[in-house]
Amino acid sequence: MLQRYEEFCIYLQIHMLTHTKSCRTKLSDAKQVISAPTSIVEKSKNHKMDSPMKAGLDAWSGDNPIVLILGTFPGEKSLSAQAYYQDRAHNSFYKIMETLFSRPVGISDKDFITQNHISLWDCMKEADRKGSLDSNIKSYVPNEIESFLALHPTITTIVLNGTGETTKIFEQNFAVARLGQKYRVISLPSTSNSLAKAFDEKLEAWRIVKEIIDEQIKV
Repeated sequence: MLQRYEEFCIYLQIHMLTHTKSCRTKLSDAKQVISAPTSIVEKSKNHKMDSPMKAGLDAWSGDNPIVLILGTFPGEKSLSAQAYYQDRAHNSFYKIMETLFSRPVGISDKDFITQNHISLWDCMKEADRKGSLDSNIKSYVPNEIESFLALHPTITTIVLNGTGETTKIFEQNFAVARLGQKYRVISLPSTSNSLAKAFDEKLEAWRIVKEIIDEQIKV
């Protein structure tokens, strides 16, 4: 009888050890299964980090905009500052705007522009570009300009900042003929200093923006 009892105890010990080992193995397998998605997430993150596409800026728009000024894609300084036309040493945009419109002391660039009934945006939403030159753009995703215009029915005029690349991109990606039936579309000399044109000539060309806004406000 004692011998059978001892045999039974040995049997229980062996069974419990086997069961514990099996549980540990299953738990280890479960940990491996849980950790797998983390690797997938990391790969996804790395893929996004490796993507050459740069995101552009959100549109600047206040109450009752009248003119939408479109550029191509923000330069590196503008992307870094998350604000338009920040490379003042190489772009005369604000110099022109401050000549056409009175700028209060201490006002931000965004408020200065939007309070004068101007919206700022770009033709491109994302771009693969090294540096700040438009000529270095390899590929891009266009912005949804027509959707933006539908949300801002007070806009009457689209101004393209540049008769070259900006106008070309605009014409390639948007329904120019249809937009031309509803909006006045104007191409002006680029405010970039890379365009070899005297400041006074650019200013005279851009004066139409002030004239359009003043005329519209009177109405």
